[in-house]
This record gives sequence, structure tokens and C-alpha cells, in this order.
Amino acid sequence: MRVLFVTPFFEPAWIYGGIARTSSKWAHAVASASRWSVSVFTTAANGNSELPVEVNVPIRLDNIDVTYFPRLKFLKKRYISLSMAWALITTINLYDLVHIINLWTFGNVVACTICALRKVPYVVSLHGLLMPWAYKHHKWRKKVYMSLVVEKLLKRAAGVICATDMEKEHYLSLHIADSVKVISNISDGPEIEVNSLRKEFREEYGLGDTIMMLFVGRIVRNKGLHLTISAFSRVAQHYPTAKLFVMGPAEDNSFAKAEGQIKDLNLGDRFFYLGLQTGDNYWSAMAGADLFVLNSYSENFGNVVTDALSVGVPVLISDQVGIASLVSQYEAGEVATLEIHDIVEKMMRMLGEPERLREMGRRGIQLVRENCAHAVVGRQLADYFYEIYESIRFKV
Repeated sequence: MRVLFVTPFFEPAWIYGGIARTSSKWAHAVASASRWSVSVFTTAANGNSELPVEVNVPIRLDNIDVTYFPRLKFLKKRYISLSMAWALITTINLYDLVHIINLWTFGNVVACTICALRKVPYVVSLHGLLMPWAYKHHKWRKKVYMSLVVEKLLKRAAGVICATDMEKEHYLSLHIADSVKVISNISDGPEIEVNSLRKEFREEYGLGDTIMMLFVGRIVRNKGLHLTISAFSRVAQHYPTAKLFVMGPAEDNSFAKAEGQIKDLNLGDRFFYLGLQTGDNYWSAMAGADLFVLNSYSENFGNVVTDALSVGVPVLISDQVGIASLVSQYEAGEVATLEIHDIVEKMMRMLGEPERLREMGRRGIQLVRENCAHAVVGRQLADYFYEIYESIRFKV
């Protein structure tokens, strides 16, 4: 069986956050869980620049073949690639199933359209594109695009993948189609021993026994960094040595506002910005934290949340983060509303119960192992793809 993944962003374009990372992990996991041939079509996009890769030819990355296509230089943010479109037109019938991640970009729409015309089964992973916050951004433009393009492509799909029950509920409420499968994103944790990473990071920043809170994510409005800073400023009055670390790329004016907020609240010596980190640097910061905080307005899943849990760090997240129900089920952290008083109350309660905090960390590791491990999710995806392939082949 031959499977093609179509995604606008792929490794190592980590600047795009979850979509690049999830696409990469899923593709490798399916190849590992099966004997199938797995290929990827993606763009060479890397923010305002291009990835330093050879384009228009397959490149072997471990157990998968990846082809990076150049985008039109004068329409960079539209991620339009004519060479990708041509490759899809000329090769789509070589594949038994196509997995399309997201539907707002040119290549993904072309892939769906060609699959429908050539009668090649395709599955769409929504990756948060229809979550309320994301859908309301440029609302009227998206409504028109939905009615003219996206709804038709979703109705023709052999299946739709949502990362959490929360995302599934939002999707089903739109009454487009009801063939939906919930399959988690992947989080396996670091390859290096966690205690070593923690010790290394805390020594580097001279933290000692200081409480370290950590926010990780793209610094944009919907991630709620301003809420985290406000809550931290109140809690910090009770924990005078506590520090707040922020890790992730700044993508809009939210970081400038955060700096202003830090200055106004007199937190300059207690705030550390790490920027975008990858590899061991990323995992060191994760492992070094005592409490991970993400007061996001919208997350279909929350990759950074499961990363924190995978290294035994308890989490405080908003009820708009897709994985919130699992966090509550496993008692691996606290789930708060987007109200400052509720965030502060739960932050104080967690910090005031050190043993309970440690137990949450242990439960978080269990959550990730049972629901988000590479082998677990890879097997779920492979089984789902094969189920679709067999049902369509049987009909034919």
C-alpha cells in the first residue's frame, strides 16, 4: 500500500509549530507501524525564507520519502506551488490513499480536488482549522471559502481526522459530514534522560529551588500569554523568587505587548524570553520547569502540553485546549477558564501542594505513554487508513 501525505509545512520548518511537527511525526509513525511506502509532498517554506533543501526531487528521511516544492516568490504567504500542483496531477494515481493535513492552503485544496476527480480516496486532518477561534479569524472570507470550496471537499473525503473529542464536537456541530475519527498527535519526549536535562537547565540559569513556570508556543494573541503574565504577577507576590520563562517565536505584536506588560508590572528581573528553541535546548527548558502554563483561547490539541507531561511536568491549561479532558481524566494538572481569578486560584493551589504537584507529573507521563506515544498513534493511523482502503476497494 502506498500512502501520500500532503501538508504545507514539514520538518525542519519548526517555525510553523504544531502543523509541521505533527505532519512529520505522523508520517514517520505510519511508516514504522506498517510495511507501506509513505511519501510526503510539502513546500520548502520556512517563514520568510526557504528551507535549505533540494526541491522537486524525493529526499529520503529515515523511513519516508519527502519532496519539497518551491512556492511562488511573490505570493509567499499563500504557499502556492505550481510544481507541487503538477506533481499531484501526474502522480496521484500511484497512491492508494492520500492524507491531507489542513485545507486552507493551495496545495491541499489541489490535492483534494485531484483525488476527487481521479477517484483516489483521501482523508483530511483538520488540524484546528475549524475550531471556533481559528474560524472567526477573517470570518467572512472563511465563510465564503467554506461554502464554495471546503465543505464540498470535506463531503467527498473518505474520512476526517480530529485530534481530540473537543475538535470533533466543533466539527460535527457544522453538519458537514459525520465520518470522523479521533486520533491523537504524537509526543514521545526527549531521547536524553530527563533528570540530566532538568539539572543542566536549572544550573545554567541559577534556579536552585526557585519555582520556574514555563509558557511555550507561538507568541500570538490567541495563545493567551497576556493572561499568563497577569496571573503570574499576582502569584509572584506570594512566591517572591518565582520566575516565568517564555519559549517560542514571536509572530505578531503580542510579544511587544508582553514586554510592555512585564515592564508595567515590574517583573523585568523575573521574566526570561528564550525565543524559538529546538532539540535538546527545547527539552531542557521543558524538563527544567516546575509548572507548565498555557492559557490559550484555542488549541485543537496542544502539542506543547503533552511535551511537558512527557517529562513529568504538571500543567495548568485553559478549558479551550483540546487535550483538557484527558488532563482532567488523568489528574495530570488543572484546567481553568480564561478568567484571571480562576487561573490565579488554580495556580496557587497547585504550587501550595508540592506532593500533589509531583503526583500530577507522574500521571502526566502515564497519559502520554497510553495516548500519544509514537507506536500507539502510528498503529491507530495505519489501521484507520487500511480500514478506509479496504472499504473502498470492497465497494469497487
